[in-house]
Amino acid sequence: MVRRGFENLSNQDLLDLIREAKRRGLMGAQGSPWKIGQALMIETVTWFWLGELVDIGSDYYLLDGPNGAVRVADEGRTWPVWEKGLSSEHSSSVEPTGAQREVKIAAVVSIGPWPHDIPSEQI
Repeated sequence: MVRRGFENLSNQDLLDLIREAKRRGLMGAQGSPWKIGQALMIETVTWFWLGELVDIGSDYYLLDGPNGAVRVADEGRTWPVWEKGLSSEHSSSVEPTGAQREVKIAAVVSIGPWPHDIPSEQI
């Protein structure tokens, strides 16, 4: 009888297993209501960050988007942004970063699901 366990998995197999467990909410920030693949708007002590959640670490959320995670220095009036999305009409300083960004959980003030497209161009 051949015993198969984690010691027989390749590094890539282990990474795939961890990624799938995180996607299913089985590991990562325990008790987090946010799921891998979900679009989020995260308010931190300095800026807002917008993007698709690609990983949850013990002390960070990793965001990405069509042109990387988006830094929002001034979201403008809150209600129009959540109702209609980001636009030059009611938001300013919206900048796709061109890369994934870690948002440290210790700096998070609030998080909400983002129901609109993630901007791919500067506003």
